[in-house]
Amino acid sequence: MTAGSVSDKATALLALHSGAGFVLPNAWDAGSARILEQVGFPAVATTSAGIAWSCGIPDGEELDRYTMLDHVGRIAAAVSVPVTAMAPARPSLEVTVRPPSVPTAAV
Repeated sequence: MTAGSVSDKATALLALHSGAGFVLPNAWDAGSARILEQVGFPAVATTSAGIAWSCGIPDGEELDRYTMLDHVGRIAAAVSVPVTAMAPARPSLEVTVRPPSVPTAAV
């Protein structure tokens, strides 16, 4: 499903920011990300609250970093559009996603 390199996706996301504006919808899992891509959004954001809630955990930074990154990685692997990730407000949380076919890449 993923098409293009991480570099190509980063370039595409940067180009969106230099245009007139765009809507960046939030996905909480791979399925919601695919739907958002299929209806035409040029990029997808993740939602830490949505991911936490989809795991049955209340929002508020209780979801461990590895679970969060696993879900963000699944979202990124499910779509061909750029994906942004919002990290909970913890200085120790570095958001780096490594989908199986891509070397370590910042999301």
